[in-house]
Amino acid sequence: MKNKTTKSDLRELRTNIFRYLFVIGIFIIIFSLFLNYYTIRIYHEDGVLLVEHSYRLIFGWNHSSDYLSLLLPESLDFSENPTLIFTYILIPTLALSLYGAFFKDFQDAEDLVRLKFYSYSHLLLLGLVFFLLFVYPFSFLFSNELYYPFLIIEQIDEVLHYSVDLGYIGFLCSFICIVPYSLIYYVACYKFTIQSQTQQQALARVKKNLQQEIDLDKFIAEEESELGIKHGSFYRNFKNHFTERRLEGVP
Repeated sequence: MKNKTTKSDLRELRTNIFRYLFVIGIFIIIFSLFLNYYTIRIYHEDGVLLVEHSYRLIFGWNHSSDYLSLLLPESLDFSENPTLIFTYILIPTLALSLYGAFFKDFQDAEDLVRLKFYSYSHLLLLGLVFFLLFVYPFSFLFSNELYYPFLIIEQIDEVLHYSVDLGYIGFLCSFICIVPYSLIYYVACYKFTIQSQTQQQALARVKKNLQQEIDLDKFIAEEESELGIKHGSFYRNFKNHFTERRLEGVP
């Protein structure tokens, strides 16, 4: 019993640590939205910075340079923010997940079925961060010849630096922080839902069997009552007939 209690305490402690990491990860994401996600720098051969062009997930490209535009593909539009729609989805998801971590912890809940919404919110957050970390660089950066995660190109009198920046590193750290609690939260709600459905199905079968037994008992009682009435009627008819024959002197 003591070992079981110790294991339970360790499991609870581990889950609480994951929950704290999850909250820290959310704040890292919020902070990283305002940091540079990707940066292009051009240095003179003597090390002097000539042009710096950075991209932030929430604001897009900071400014455009005619000189830099000559070095990059014409298809790259600095006026667009390709991740803006994902940012709009990410912000309310962050709020829901943060609320769920603070006020809807599955360890304190009696009915985890009601927490399924927050488990999906945690998974959505995990999916969005995964997309911005691994899918977006390949779908957007590579297609526009923006090298990932970094590349240094030396030309005659200048050096081009392509690299992810602090915003990307922040998202990477946050992803590591939010993965454990998101998965534990979802698995706990999923298992509880399955068990609840199994119990409800078992209870429904028991009720059905009881109802069938009640119906069977009722049927038997009705049959016995009907048979009793028939036997009583037969006995009365036989008795009356026997009495009439005795009165008539018929043996």
